[in-house]
Amino acid sequence: MFTPQSSSSNSGVNIFSAHSASQIPNLNLRITLSPFQTPTYIYNIFFSTPTGFRTFSFTHSGPDILIHEIQAPQILHTRTLRGHTNQISGLSFSKTNENMLISCSHDSTVRLWDLRMSDQSSCVQSLSFEGTTLAPQLNTVDLSFGSGYLYAVGSGQVMQQGSIAVGDLRKNTSPLSNYLVMDEIHSDCVNQVSFGSNNMLYSCSDDGLIHIYDISESNQKQAYDELEDSLDGALNVEDSVERFGFLGTTNCLYALSSTNHLHFWLYDAQEDEYADYRVMKREDEWYNFKQFKETSTQLLDMDAQDNLHFVEVTGSVGDDSVMLHASALGCVYVFKMAKDLKSQELVAVMRGGHSKDSLIRTVKVLNSTTLMTAGEDGKLCVFTAD
Repeated sequence: MFTPQSSSSNSGVNIFSAHSASQIPNLNLRITLSPFQTPTYIYNIFFSTPTGFRTFSFTHSGPDILIHEIQAPQILHTRTLRGHTNQISGLSFSKTNENMLISCSHDSTVRLWDLRMSDQSSCVQSLSFEGTTLAPQLNTVDLSFGSGYLYAVGSGQVMQQGSIAVGDLRKNTSPLSNYLVMDEIHSDCVNQVSFGSNNMLYSCSDDGLIHIYDISESNQKQAYDELEDSLDGALNVEDSVERFGFLGTTNCLYALSSTNHLHFWLYDAQEDEYADYRVMKREDEWYNFKQFKETSTQLLDMDAQDNLHFVEVTGSVGDDSVMLHASALGCVYVFKMAKDLKSQELVAVMRGGHSKDSLIRTVKVLNSTTLMTAGEDGKLCVFTAD
């Protein structure tokens, strides 16, 4: 049995603890879900914080939003939200309101959903960006922290300059329509926008840059006359940036590139900027991973070198729970990062569930003994260490 965010009550093997090579656990496959009748890629999983991480959905290559709920030991499909006509490319649950969800799609629209309503009437606002610089492809959307009234959406296609729109849901009439656009703020498509808890907005792009925008002044004024001037800094990865995230707080930032490089930055308060901290390159780290060969050949597949890729980084530097998740040939290898993020140690392996030729797109930690994965085979899998 598993329960989200309840590690203290779970008696299984704690995957956050280091193990000797002979004791590295193979996590047990508990649940395999195939939500779709036809082949469908699943790209990322998004959880609702106000529900205690019980409610979730995911971006995928189809047009419908599937809402699921964890009711241990099951995962139930509770409802389907219809309205988009192309793939679901971005989702964001409100950080404070369990009934609010925002979505974007490659159909050029953003939709605001009220989960208290019936499926047919749950879309309470819809906004088309057709005819704007954000069309035709919206890739990512996010709701802000705090009251969660701000939203941001990013767009672009390969070799097309990317734009970002920021709006305010506090307007009484057609709130999605109250937005301003940062036209072509990136020189290539925007892959992710995300609000930090520090009144900053972050974006990443195929142009190799992570942009940081100070939106606090605009937020206070409830006006965006100088939105494009809010660009406060930029980090150059020099490769297409697929995704980024924070490890507990915005003081530690990481990014994954299309060339399998993992970058870490730490915020320097004195300089008021992010400083380069570490770059992990798959081709270099593979040598370190191979050190497990003598004692853990059955766990770390030595034939997987060309297929190994970094999937996700989870946890917080504050409680020493940072984990690196790498995948190859349908398996996920979980590495515990040292406190200084300078080294890592294999602590768990997840096998089965996904097909060997499937690219695993995301790994989420539900608690200290349970992880969820999703991939391009259209499957959701739950693994436990008990």
